[in-house]
Amino acid sequence: MSLYRIKIGGKTYEMEIELIEEGNPKKKLETPKGEEPRPAPVPEKTAEAGPNTITAPMPGNILQIMVKPGDMVAEGDVLLLLEAMKMENEVCAPKAGKVSAVFVAEGQTVAADAPLMELEA
Repeated sequence: MSLYRIKIGGKTYEMEIELIEEGNPKKKLETPKGEEPRPAPVPEKTAEAGPNTITAPMPGNILQIMVKPGDMVAEGDVLLLLEAMKMENEVCAPKAGKVSAVFVAEGQTVAADAPLMELEA
């Protein structure tokens, strides 16, 4: 058991923290002999961002897409849900228009600024 002191907003708090389990001994990752560990794959952009392209505000997972190509949307309409840091974020239409293309699929992981869809005025 370890004792820690933390200061938040000018107030000091003391807390005891007990280490229950370090890592997961049942699941041990091993790299085959002679190989270097490989970094996790980074999602690639599927399209180039243009002036009418709606991009991801942050990296995350596409939970649900509410529109399809050909749909008319009003400014502020929710286009899709993006999960980032265990929070659902609505990506809304910045202007009224017609959805001309959707570049992502539900369940897909996207990087920040990755093109999500194209919106014609």
